Amino acid sequence: MTKSLAAAAMAVLLSVPLHADLKYTMTIDMHASSVPVPAPASPVTAMLGRAIVSRMAPSGAVHTTVFVSDAGTRVEYGQAYLIIPAGGVTIARPDGTLVVLDPAHKTYWKTAVSTMAASGLKPEVTVHRTGEHSKIAGVDAERAMLAIRVPLPIPPGAKMPAGLPTELSMSGDVWLSNRYKAYMRSATGLSGGMGLLGTETLASEGFVMKSILRGDVFGGEELEAVVTSIGETKAPAGAFDIPAGYTEVSAPVALPVPSAQ
Repeated sequence: MTKSLAAAAMAVLLSVPLHADLKYTMTIDMHASSVPVPAPASPVTAMLGRAIVSRMAPSGAVHTTVFVSDAGTRVEYGQAYLIIPAGGVTIARPDGTLVVLDPAHKTYWKTAVSTMAASGLKPEVTVHRTGEHSKIAGVDAERAMLAIRVPLPIPPGAKMPAGLPTELSMSGDVWLSNRYKAYMRSATGLSGGMGLLGTETLASEGFVMKSILRGDVFGGEELEAVVTSIGETKAPAGAFDIPAGYTEVSAPVALPVPSAQ
């Protein structure tokens, strides 16, 4: 009975509209690991790791500004990232549509919000809270240790090359806050590709203020995403709309990501 009441209370909480919008800035960066990390188990793992790293953290840090509301999630990119040009904007809508704006050329394209299910990956995430608290961007957050296992979507009976791993294993730390937890249900696609590794499953644990991931596929590096400022404020008018005068184009296959200067 107690569990049923708790579940009902949570359902009511998640159905209540947000009374304000949330704005925060985030930096995503790949850098030397702060703890020893074992070398990749095989050359194939190392090659796979380079592909993963280039997708989630191109050369140099990526700085983003994010607005979260009932209307969706708007992410503004200071640097080119994946197929998003420098200065580009993504708007993730509640219906699953993702709109990418290119202000430099006044164009836009539409696609679907990426999900773990669509990628074929089904990460298994274990969270162990430590009880250790610290301030991140002025917000109290508790550190938790992560263990992530990602079985690779290999078709049954398929013959794979020798040395190809059947799963990826990672560990790391995440700092969670209850203060902005209600916004996590609307915050879509904010993890800079890390959602493919299961970090988006942490929504029920709290708002992720900082995360650090390590694994042999990263070599001697770690992937860090940290909130640098955060607060409730009204999103600018039209923040979740396609600006007038923009022309719809086909989504590009890829864009070059310049090195940080």
